[in-house]
Amino acid sequence: MFELKPAAGSWALVWRGCEVAAHDYNDVAVLPDGGFVGTYPTGLSSGGAGGPFGGAVTGYVARWTPGKGESEVMNTRIRYPNGVVVSADGRYMYLNEFSAGQVYKYDLKSEKVLGSVKVGFLPDNLTWTKEGRLLAAGVKGARGDCPEGSGRPCIQGFGVAEIDPAKMQARVIFDSATHDPLIGGVSVALEVGNSIYLGAFQGDRLVKIPYPK
Repeated sequence: MFELKPAAGSWALVWRGCEVAAHDYNDVAVLPDGGFVGTYPTGLSSGGAGGPFGGAVTGYVARWTPGKGESEVMNTRIRYPNGVVVSADGRYMYLNEFSAGQVYKYDLKSEKVLGSVKVGFLPDNLTWTKEGRLLAAGVKGARGDCPEGSGRPCIQGFGVAEIDPAKMQARVIFDSATHDPLIGGVSVALEVGNSIYLGAFQGDRLVKIPYPK
């Protein structure tokens, strides 16, 4: 694991250690005790005939604790768990269920789901805003490969939503159905100043959009 830190007017990666995982992590979030939680999208199944983005439960969240190692977080078996973040105090985890188009709020102390919200797209990653809200971004779906046989899905638009973590209510920030998207395969939205930068898991660009408050 690396930490990205500013250094001499630029950026540097600082090595923080490694952990032998049971599967391939998709996303991780660091906890105050020095451990972390991480998503295993296909830790249980590849999804069968419907594939990993179908209706089957495919994965779960694991927690790594210093001195204890890794264990499954109870009540996190869902359909393609994807992006994950935690609150500053490490009490609450926010988890994307990609295939179901929803985001969960989870209590890491009681190991229970406290709430969820639908976002109208397939949420990939989550980021925090400076006001303590969440930004979720993701595609609306994929159909076939572009080009055929390449293994790269044809992206059918995307969305960005702002989530109130206390009420678990979502507000649409951007919808490619009503704006020129300029980018495909969107997987993350990050607040910078008064703008949002959009990144993608495929393509060759970042896109900057206004952040409507």
